[in-house]
Amino acid sequence: MSGALVSRSDPRPGGALASVPALFAPDPKAAKHVLEFFAANIRNPNTRRAHFRNVRQFADWCGAQGFDELLDIEPVHVAAHIEQLGTRVSKPSVK
Repeated sequence: MSGALVSRSDPRPGGALASVPALFAPDPKAAKHVLEFFAANIRNPNTRRAHFRNVRQFADWCGAQGFDELLDIEPVHVAAHIEQLGTRVSKPSVK
């Protein structure tokens, strides 16, 4: 992925929309909304990339736990992910 998270709305493989984890992008419109959220709400490009990388890691964790749909994820699942992160990375990284 390039430095910017949002480019043209390109749903082709390798395009900006293709970089959104499937969990958060059941369709191209949802993927576009996810990218727009990051672009509009996180102004610093380094912070935006870091948070987007964390979203991808969370989506990977959810997939490993068998969650295919965002509606299946509850706060307890997020807490479990955070607890597991705390065993692998430093406290500031978890925060």
